[in-house]
Amino acid sequence: MKVLDLFSGIGGFSLGLERAGMETVAFCEINPYCQRVLAKHWPGVPIHENIKEFNPDRGSADLVCGGFPCQPFSTASRGRKVAEDLWPEMRRVIRDVRPVWVVAENVDSIDDEYPALELEKLDFQVWSLEVDASPRGRRHERRRAIFVAHSNANGEPRCSLDEEVAFAQSCPGRGWRDDTAPLGVDDRLPHRMDRMRALGNSVCPQLIEGIGRAIMQVHFYQ
Repeated sequence: MKVLDLFSGIGGFSLGLERAGMETVAFCEINPYCQRVLAKHWPGVPIHENIKEFNPDRGSADLVCGGFPCQPFSTASRGRKVAEDLWPEMRRVIRDVRPVWVVAENVDSIDDEYPALELEKLDFQVWSLEVDASPRGRRHERRRAIFVAHSNANGEPRCSLDEEVAFAQSCPGRGWRDDTAPLGVDDRLPHRMDRMRALGNSVCPQLIEGIGRAIMQVHFYQ
């Protein structure tokens, strides 16, 4: 199954989905540090920089994934929601590519009807999950909303996926080691703040792997 990874960060989505048996065919990521990380671990996979200028071909991927920027929806902004909402750009890519599957991630405070209804307008069935993606050892919680969508045009009965995706609700993010304290100081590690920011923006690959295995089970073995 071919994956198009949007807002890729350091590749948490692709790492989890590839562990489930999928193949990443392209990234879209604007941050230069994250681009270098992706290029190191996925040599030869194209990295597109600006989603607003990214126009992939129809049928170029079976699954489109992405954690579209959370700043417009996060309670941590304390009402200062000045960041641009880039979900419409992700929706445009999904509309143009017409994948079989979509996996989208954001903060759990997002109005889940926003991406869900938008995906339903594109003729997808949508499952919404709330998960705890807190790195192990952290005292703060990092609860996330994940939207799994399947194209109705492919005729997959909803009931066949319900049981498979439901188990992902219980997949903890705490197996993802992140023991370095996020202190804003120089401890002589290169690119320390870039690394911490990239980790903070990433998704737990173990969680995404569980969702990916559920998708593969339904897609190929039902």
